[in-house]
Amino acid sequence: MVALPDDLFIRAISTATLDKDLRRKQRERPHEIEAWKNKYRLVKGDDHAWYKGQALVVVDDDRARKQLLRTYHEALIARHPGASKML
Repeated sequence: MVALPDDLFIRAISTATLDKDLRRKQRERPHEIEAWKNKYRLVKGDDHAWYKGQALVVVDDDRARKQLLRTYHEALIARHPGASKML
């Protein structure tokens, strides 16, 4: 049996909420998507969200960007092990 830390589950919920918010913001700001669509070769997925490759497009929203960076940067698996432990 492996015990996983509580913040792992909280982060999963946070990530799902963030994903939902990013999709909603795309729908709320279609003018930005329209301007970027051809320039960045965006593709509309089967879920009606816009992607650049496999990455979900984040519209110009500072709060959403900060939340996205915080969510993934502070994840336990994303933490830097320190210079002495690098290959």
